[in-house]
Amino acid sequence: MPMPLLQQLAQAVLSLHQRSLAWIATQDGEAPPEVVPVHCVHVGNTYCLWTDNLVPISESLSDHNTGILLLSHPDCAQNCHLSWIGCLQAVGQQECIYKQAWAALRQVFSGDPDCVPRCLLQLQPQFGRISRNGENDVPLTAQDLTEILHLPVAA
Repeated sequence: MPMPLLQQLAQAVLSLHQRSLAWIATQDGEAPPEVVPVHCVHVGNTYCLWTDNLVPISESLSDHNTGILLLSHPDCAQNCHLSWIGCLQAVGQQECIYKQAWAALRQVFSGDPDCVPRCLLQLQPQFGRISRNGENDVPLTAQDLTEILHLPVAA
């Protein structure tokens, strides 16, 4: 992706990472897809997801499930959405990313006593799409996301 376009998208992606409403869509075999709201933090090159509803989802996950993550700006006037299709898996408490994700989530929850370590899911983004202010959607790759997050404006 050309650098000028990456720079234009960086502020929108950063804004969505800092303040957004998020949902994950999953499908378990023949059952209809399930869409649940999640709290989402970006750690490393993955998204870590938490919600009360994830325990049943995580128990039904196989090694290579596909999930769709949607991040939407809470201010409808912003009209900014970011979606990712990627590999979805449960994160075990012994994994390094588990502690990193909970540290980031504690900052999001600001000491909320209802935020207790439960099940975490990890989505490895593969293909994405961002839409801003009614403009044409821009397709993204995981590499584009990495480049966007390492730009000075996104730091």
